[in-house]
Amino acid sequence: MPRKTIIIITIVILVIIASSALLLLGPKKEEMLEISATARSGSTPSGHPMYRITLTIKNIGEIDATILPFSDPKWFLDGKAFSEYVQGTTPLVNATGLGFSIGAGGYPVEVGGTRIVYIDVLAGGTFTHGKTIEIKVVTKSGKEYKTTVTLP
Repeated sequence: MPRKTIIIITIVILVIIASSALLLLGPKKEEMLEISATARSGSTPSGHPMYRITLTIKNIGEIDATILPFSDPKWFLDGKAFSEYVQGTTPLVNATGLGFSIGAGGYPVEVGGTRIVYIDVLAGGTFTHGKTIEIKVVTKSGKEYKTTVTLP
């Protein structure tokens, strides 16, 4: 067999191997959440002033995502682990999900889906009019998503 033919066959084989590797590895599908936050003033049932922070969490990625539960130490509200607020060391009233259960397994957000999360904090102390706070949400895959909101 002529040398030129051997070189062409070798190149074709290398192209086939490279193409197969790309197909097998393929582009990775990514998780991507879009998080926005708003806040409004209100009061607790007992009349204490409070703020309700509403997180809108939309999955704009290519795969389903699972948000870690509020009790996970990776959730942050204004620089502190969310669990610190839940334990009563600072004035947290409540954290709930709209239309989904808040369980230990986390909160699934399907591709194209949206979850609404309410975080109610008592006014005063750390949480005052005009203060901008940062909220960090983490998914089971370890990705972190941050947003900020200014209290009215």
